[in-house]
Amino acid sequence: HFNIGLRILKNSVFKGQTDPISLVSFVALDQILAAKSVTVSEPALRVPLAALFLRAGRYSLGVAAFPSALSYFERGLSFMGDDGWELNFELSLRLHESACHACYLNALPDRVPTYVDEVISHTENFMDQVKCHHMAMRTLASTGKIKKAIYKFFEVMKELGEEFPDKVDPSLIFSTLTSTKDDLSKYSTEDLLNSPKMTDKRKQWAIILMGSMSPYIFMVTPMLSPMISARIVFLSLRYGLTTESAFGLFMYSYGIGCLLQDIDEGHRWIRTSRLMLERFNATSQYPKLKCVQYAFLIYLKEPFQSITSVLLDCRQETMMVGDIEYAIFSSTWRGQFAVLTGEHLSQVEKECDSLSKDMIRLKQTQSILDNASMHSMALQLIGSSKDPFALSGVSFKDEDEVLEFVEKSGNKAHAISIYTYRVVTACFFQ
Repeated sequence: HFNIGLRILKNSVFKGQTDPISLVSFVALDQILAAKSVTVSEPALRVPLAALFLRAGRYSLGVAAFPSALSYFERGLSFMGDDGWELNFELSLRLHESACHACYLNALPDRVPTYVDEVISHTENFMDQVKCHHMAMRTLASTGKIKKAIYKFFEVMKELGEEFPDKVDPSLIFSTLTSTKDDLSKYSTEDLLNSPKMTDKRKQWAIILMGSMSPYIFMVTPMLSPMISARIVFLSLRYGLTTESAFGLFMYSYGIGCLLQDIDEGHRWIRTSRLMLERFNATSQYPKLKCVQYAFLIYLKEPFQSITSVLLDCRQETMMVGDIEYAIFSSTWRGQFAVLTGEHLSQVEKECDSLSKDMIRLKQTQSILDNASMHSMALQLIGSSKDPFALSGVSFKDEDEVLEFVEKSGNKAHAISIYTYRVVTACFFQ
């Protein structure tokens, strides 16, 4: 297998190919992949092979072939060997970062720390570590360790030069949002969209991390969320735009619409955030943006029934681009809107059951509890005796235990959801 694959590569790919990886390349790489026990000692061959496996893995991630991607990254690392960091530092770094990301997407949270530690132990520049720190945060949050994830977030943000106030009160939120509104009022939509692109890597990563961790910050410290959105807008206006600027602009629009009660202004910036993604041709970001826009603000102007169908599409679209968290969020929010619109409860119950299985498979522990609570409401409303917590595979005997757990863990958003589900159920039975 190895010799066949190598011969194909030598006759095609290794002859100066610079275009996107081809079908011939995959045929050759899959032959080499089948020869798992074969190693290469010549540096002149190790680096080109490892680089090609990196390209194949990245392509596979782009088409949501996550298991294949991880196999390619790991095979690439096998060619780098124990002295890979000395042989080619940049290639070793990219392979480790990519393998770390692929482990997360393949629901292998226990393997993520191995790659994080490997990168940290072989790098001194913090910017070489930031991608793996990001994966560590996402892994902690998705497996229910939200407080640890947020603590790590603040540590990393401090390294990037961004700090936040220890205490946030309504007056600070109001003044921050008002100040941000004044700053944006100086720009027309065209002026904002024509702003230069951001080149400062530290600020780019600060915005990426704020956007990525914002749902979990909202769960635990919701009053900090408007401060996060305002910071993203501030950095974007000062240092230039990045794809995540669009998400920050939406977060700001949510604050303006729901906290300052200026719905029209909020919708204006929703439209601008969409145009911003179009400017960057950031198609992979659009499903996430559409998900939060419909779940948090557009429903104030459009019928709930239209929201449920959009969120159902968002689940598939976000999963296809590897955004597991927002695929789960889309499904959860879709269920909430479905109940409120009077959709047949047996269908909602089936979707909750299916979603629980997906969450278990993807090891999205944090989201399982919220779905189980919604599942419980649906089961009660249809008069079923099935146990949603047993169906979800969580170690809680009932919702009271879940409520006690989330309140102790500081997950205010989930606690509010449980109380809301109980109010809805009580309307029918009490």
